[in-house]
Amino acid sequence: YVRRANHSNDERDFAQFEVCAHRWADVSEPAYGVSLLNDCKYGYDIKNSIMRLTLIKSAIRPDETADRGTHEFTYSLYPHASGLEQSGVQQVAEELNRPLSAVCVAGTANGADSVYFSAFSVDVANVIIDTVKKAEDSGDIILRLYENSGTRVSCQLKLNPELQTALVEEVNLMEEAVSELTLCDNTVLLEFSPFELKTFRLRRGK
Repeated sequence: YVRRANHSNDERDFAQFEVCAHRWADVSEPAYGVSLLNDCKYGYDIKNSIMRLTLIKSAIRPDETADRGTHEFTYSLYPHASGLEQSGVQQVAEELNRPLSAVCVAGTANGADSVYFSAFSVDVANVIIDTVKKAEDSGDIILRLYENSGTRVSCQLKLNPELQTALVEEVNLMEEAVSELTLCDNTVLLEFSPFELKTFRLRRGK
């Protein structure tokens, strides 16, 4: 996230009449704040603690009929009794953008009526598993994680044994190998700098 002034004391502040922000924007003091969340509208204007979200822009050039019709969108207001760092706004914004999906599964052999399965997990709240995808050149799994609170952190990435992961590599955004990581008991130790983004390739065993 990026901190910005919500006043117009100079020309630079005045020019920020609207800025781009995905998922959320927040106005906070140490013990209270309010976040404005969204899942598809990214133009925010916050001046003198008044928050505005641009819902639609209907330009008349080059198409005078642009954006006419019925539009549906979602936004949400999230007050919190804390400063930004303790608010949990990132998690709430992710939940708005990626709603929980319910899946019917068969009961287990011991009669339990629910099944829990996690392919990947991290043991700290401020490291987010953002992307899970197939590699561009193979059937390997690509994981992309980032630190979201602006702090240095050590964490453990836990892989489910059913994935049969034989090798974990850190890769660049082109999915080219940078370094090989130590995998012990299906766990990898990771270090993140503030707001750092990391990408990993999981190579499966045969």
